[in-house]
Amino acid sequence: MLMNGTADVRLVPVIVTTADNEDFDFTLPVAQNWYELFTRSDDDGASSLSYIVTWSDKLWFAFAGTCLLLSLITYSMLYLRYNYRLEKLDDEIVDPATAVSPDEGNPLNKTELMMKQKYTNISLGNCFLNVLGSFTSQGCECPSRSYSIRLVILVCLFFGLLMNTSYSAVLVSRLATGQKEILFPTLTSVAQAKTHTLCVRTGSFAYVKLKERETDSQLKPEWRDIVNKLPACLNESSQQNIANAICKDNVVVLETPIIMAAILKDLERTNSCPVMRMAGRNAKAVASLFMTKWNPLRQDFNEIIFRMHTTGILDYLQQKWLSRTMPDYKELVSSEVRMDHIAGVLLVYFLAILLSSCILMIEILSTGCKYNNTRPGQKPNKNQSLSERNLLGNETEPKETVNEDLTLLGSYKAQIPIRRAFM
Repeated sequence: MLMNGTADVRLVPVIVTTADNEDFDFTLPVAQNWYELFTRSDDDGASSLSYIVTWSDKLWFAFAGTCLLLSLITYSMLYLRYNYRLEKLDDEIVDPATAVSPDEGNPLNKTELMMKQKYTNISLGNCFLNVLGSFTSQGCECPSRSYSIRLVILVCLFFGLLMNTSYSAVLVSRLATGQKEILFPTLTSVAQAKTHTLCVRTGSFAYVKLKERETDSQLKPEWRDIVNKLPACLNESSQQNIANAICKDNVVVLETPIIMAAILKDLERTNSCPVMRMAGRNAKAVASLFMTKWNPLRQDFNEIIFRMHTTGILDYLQQKWLSRTMPDYKELVSSEVRMDHIAGVLLVYFLAILLSSCILMIEILSTGCKYNNTRPGQKPNKNQSLSERNLLGNETEPKETVNEDLTLLGSYKAQIPIRRAFM
């Protein structure tokens, strides 16, 4: 255009690699030009996996390890206290003198209550549920009056408060904003992933940057299997081909924000889809005024451009123009919470209810088998507890035995331990 006289001055981004140029001349840089990665944005990634990816893998592993460690510590302390008879039974027996000796068959004597409390409180599963309850800010049952165990429970409660607060904050922000991770933060990550095809205009400066030298006919080895591969990318020599490729699956387009904005605003293009703009500026170049050699206006242009640079006018105009032509990728994210976020959670709840129902049926069948194995009229064992006698269905028990059991039941109710819970 400059050679045939159709234009006197041309604004074009270019990288000058030689000073030996007898035909053209250029001014000071007017603005910067760069290429960015664009890809199709289907949705905000709404999924029940948000409940899992809220924490990283290492944090989940550390959380599970801490929960297991505190459970083992609580279990060990309780076991040692019962093993060395450090745990008192003041809460379990109101008046030891009223307890009947084991020879009389009283199931509520001191020894049995101690064993019952031991196997109830020292259970590793019970300790795990207490620790997990404190982690989820649901409170936990204090299994002992011991200050050492209470200190562990206090640590669990405060640690659980911190973890629960941090988890809830990140989870709510992720569900509310529909946060979507950037697939390729840099151009190099596209070559490393090898999962997407990179479409670039063959006549662009970005395509030249993918070569070792400008005069080479082939691209660098790491780009040969990724750039402009069929059928995703056709002959990427025009903007129309870029517009057709941007809406295809597993395609990333390397283009300038100005050209991509013009493509998206074109109402006559055949396909239309939301486009996400990924961070990073690649293949930067400066745009200068090109003119014929020894143009008399070159010095005037340089003086005007220099003044606009020093006053910040060019930077302001460039940021103002680019912000209007192409929205940032953060503005394209949906902010609604949909059913997809909790579909997996509802499925887990349904499976848990189904599993608990199956376990209940097994328990009913197991209890029925024990009941059927008891012969009618069989005299119950005096060492059996009242609940076991009722479970066996002893209908022929004498009236005196029934009255004795009712008396023991009243004594048992008076001896029920009062559980204390930290909330």
